[in-house]
Amino acid sequence: MAEDWAMCNPDTGEVQYVMSINDNTQYSNGGTYNGLKTILIPADTDHVALIDLNYYDYSAEAFVSRGARPTAYYKWNTSKQWEVDTTTLMADLRTERNLKLQSCDWTQLADSPLSSDIKADWVTYRQLLRDITKDLADDLDTLDGFGWPSPPS
Repeated sequence: MAEDWAMCNPDTGEVQYVMSINDNTQYSNGGTYNGLKTILIPADTDHVALIDLNYYDYSAEAFVSRGARPTAYYKWNTSKQWEVDTTTLMADLRTERNLKLQSCDWTQLADSPLSSDIKADWVTYRQLLRDITKDLADDLDTLDGFGWPSPPS
């Protein structure tokens, strides 16, 4: 008979994945497999909800609700709280910014068909893009709805 196992991060209790196993001889409740803690769960457990909404509290020996991830840029930490993953957030911000810069590189070429005034507008826009990482809001936790400067028309 297959049993379902939650594979949990040993430091945070975060459920990394759930698997069903027919041969349970290599697993034990609270044991370790590939660096993760193995927790036996009832077969009727909603695996997606378990992963998305819960963590395993080792001191209470129970799954505890942690609520949904606030945005895609949050990670579960060892203090059992959601925290902004600023490294990923800033990498994605810079990637999007760089794509916006790259898409208008042509405006700065010597043989660009733009007038000097329009070219100057593009210089200003491109500088605003370069400066986008300065003075970001302290509570920035998503790029959804981010206030990008508008390109010249």
